[in-house]
Amino acid sequence: FMIIHAVGNLHVFLGPDDFNGYGYFYVRLYWTGFGFHANIVEEYILLAAVLHVVIALKRTWDISINYTVASGKLNLAISGIT
Repeated sequence: FMIIHAVGNLHVFLGPDDFNGYGYFYVRLYWTGFGFHANIVEEYILLAAVLHVVIALKRTWDISINYTVASGKLNLAISGIT
């Protein structure tokens, strides 16, 4: 994601027509396999964000399964959910 985004930002230095063409390419990229009204790049970013949250919650649960709320060790996990 970072490499593609960085290369895309380099289009700024190639002039306004090239940068607008780059934007037009992403507007036309509305092939999707999941039925959402979003392009495949947006779906990939959404999937990455959802997986990030799920894995973080799972790891927090696994690490702190024996802690009580009164111990204060779950404050970050609880504040992240609320």
